[in-house]
Amino acid sequence: MIKPTRLDSVSIKTLLIELADELDSTEQTILCIVGGAHLALSGLRESTLDIDSITPLSGVVKRAIENIARRNDLPSNWLNDHARAFAPTGPFVDDVVLFEHRRLKVTGLSLRDIFLMKLARAAANDVADMRVLWPRVAAIFGSTKAVVRDFYRAFPQEPFDKHLEDFVASVVVGRGEK
Repeated sequence: MIKPTRLDSVSIKTLLIELADELDSTEQTILCIVGGAHLALSGLRESTLDIDSITPLSGVVKRAIENIARRNDLPSNWLNDHARAFAPTGPFVDDVVLFEHRRLKVTGLSLRDIFLMKLARAAANDVADMRVLWPRVAAIFGSTKAVVRDFYRAFPQEPFDKHLEDFVASVVVGRGEK
């Protein structure tokens, strides 16, 4: 039984194995996760409070999540699809395999797209994650100007902010910025 207040990479993997075992299907369920769980599984963050998916969760998966929550004294939304609202609208890459089992495959967005999602939300923990991610994505973007360009491509519904590039620069200063 897992009873963490925070989920680290070991507890996340244990829960994903339990979820895979709970799924009574011959077909493999595929989930794309983002946020803190992705970073924890990638070794870029210690822990997270939940696992955020941008893949809609089927009724079967939701029931399995609830069963696991009851057995492990976890919140019923320990794995949820609330992040769907924050997913990039443009083409994104979700071919990073974070976990695989015959009944469950968990992919993650590229770190570049995670950085853009973190920028879209920009809460304190997101800014901290952006600082951790920057050394890994700086060469991909090439500049803070390119970050802003790619941000508006990924999130065209966002209103233009003439200070966004300055904000990005303030986050990444001293972290391999260009």
